[in-house]
Amino acid sequence: MKSNIYNFPLLTGNLSIADKNSVICTVNEKGNTNVQSMKNKFTLIPHKNIIFLRGIEYLIFGTYYFFKGMTKSFKDINKNLNNNQNNSLNNQTLNNNVLNQKNSKFELNNKINKTTNKTNELKKNKDNNMKINTITNSTKKINSYFFISILSILSVLIGIVILGVLPTYLGFWISGANYSLFVKKLCIGLTKCLVLYLILIAFYFIPAINNFYKFNSSGNLVLNKKDDILKYHRATNYFNFMVFSLLISYFVVSLIGLNISPWLKPFANLGLTLLCFALCYELLLLLDTKWIKYKQITMFTSWLVNSKPNQTELQTARVALCEVSLMQNNEQREIINTNKNGVVAFSFVYAESKDKFLNAGINDKSELDWLLSIYLNIPKLQLKFISTITDAQYKDIINLVERRVKGEPIAKIFGFTEFFGLRFKVNKNVLTPRQETELLVEDALKIIDGKKLNVLDLCTGSGAIAIAIAKNSNAKVSGSDISVKAIEIAKQNAELLKVNVNFIVSNLFVNIKKKKFYDVIVSNPPYIKTEDIKNLQKEVKDFDPLISLDGGIDGLYFYKKIAVEAPLYLKKGGILLLEIGFNQSKQVKKLLTEHFTNIKILKDYNNINRIIIAEKL
Repeated sequence: MKSNIYNFPLLTGNLSIADKNSVICTVNEKGNTNVQSMKNKFTLIPHKNIIFLRGIEYLIFGTYYFFKGMTKSFKDINKNLNNNQNNSLNNQTLNNNVLNQKNSKFELNNKINKTTNKTNELKKNKDNNMKINTITNSTKKINSYFFISILSILSVLIGIVILGVLPTYLGFWISGANYSLFVKKLCIGLTKCLVLYLILIAFYFIPAINNFYKFNSSGNLVLNKKDDILKYHRATNYFNFMVFSLLISYFVVSLIGLNISPWLKPFANLGLTLLCFALCYELLLLLDTKWIKYKQITMFTSWLVNSKPNQTELQTARVALCEVSLMQNNEQREIINTNKNGVVAFSFVYAESKDKFLNAGINDKSELDWLLSIYLNIPKLQLKFISTITDAQYKDIINLVERRVKGEPIAKIFGFTEFFGLRFKVNKNVLTPRQETELLVEDALKIIDGKKLNVLDLCTGSGAIAIAIAKNSNAKVSGSDISVKAIEIAKQNAELLKVNVNFIVSNLFVNIKKKKFYDVIVSNPPYIKTEDIKNLQKEVKDFDPLISLDGGIDGLYFYKKIAVEAPLYLKKGGILLLEIGFNQSKQVKKLLTEHFTNIKILKDYNNINRIIIAEKL
């Protein structure tokens, strides 16, 4: 099981349990989600490493927590219905008072319309009665869920206790008088299991029960691995465990049929039943962990207690799992009940946002954490301490998430990004600096090594490279870019970060006046082939300026220019550092061989050739 997290279905939601933490997530008839967390007195399986004992504990404590969760969820449902009913009755009283005031005034002005007023009053009363009937029907609907649940439990008991007599006679009738006692017991056991199985099949086709099974499947889905073939089914799911073990124990007890004292027989049968449950749990646990390829075996019973869930049912399971995981990772986490406090659970917005990200193909968890931490103005590590947010914050976050899933990068959403430990302002006029470009800065700083060198950053964009070097060294730094708007952003960043960088509007070296002046030239020029730009991610091609991406037909346009012109502006022994694109290292190295020596190629965090360092001849 995922980090020892267990999931149970409820009437209108899910219960998740991890260690001594419980979370109930339910959804009401208006679609509003309530999250309630609790601390348990004991864990679901206290001795999870002791084989056989853990199966019996799962049976006992699992049943206890299931009914505890059902009771709490049912109380919340009734509470919501009572609140809705009170609100509706208050509205009715208010409407009647207003109606009476209007009628009195109307009678004073014109007594002729008495009949019309009575008609209107009757119509109002009729509408109010319809409202009350609607509430009553809703109450009946919820009560019916509870009634059907209780009826289901009683039916199972009837199938085991009362119908146990009928299968016995059927078994004897099927086997006949000429067969051995073992064959007769075998027929009795199979007949009893068949009767119980048919009862469970009948339950499956009851709409209310089927809806209940959808919440069961949603819990399985969030706990299973993404590539799980039986993603809606889980061998150790509480209900599958109960049904599977019940059928096996029912058969075993019938087959053995101990011929002992009537007073001892119930205890002996109980012992056999517990043994069967313990053995079944071990088998199901293996099917969920080590024997996954044989997991289809559980389908024999699993399909009886599972049904494909919709998005709402999946959401309740995800929220419950998210909140209980946060509780598991933070023992001091606040206990919440959003139904009482009128707030939104952080786990709810996190689960919903994560779901939107995954549906949009954004699988990097750090992106969501980054977005939330920026909006809430806290470090990412502190997100696990957030229990609730306001409704206004919830709406803001969902709006930001919607912008992100449409392709807008987080940096462009907030107007800034982090680079080399510094915050830089970015917009549609500049390329958002990437993490791998920090390697270019690191290598430049190693070369500068505290010396007062002259450094030029070509194609500076937001000024990230130039400013990061100036902030962390004694170098005299300049930066150039062909874009006037980019230089404006670069100057703003330098001012905000309180560094002195000389920014120049220039197409590479065109406006750079001093030749053979610089000790170091560094650049991250555009290097994407023109024809490849259309295939780039939406975040790049739609929100970064084209001028910062297009490296010409072969992607080498700027490297060819720099290879020829940079030597004119570098001192003898000066260093050139370039960031390069994927599979460009050999081509760029070849371009540099005429005027440079000691050419080195360095890899990035993903083991891709990313940086070229060359010394001027």
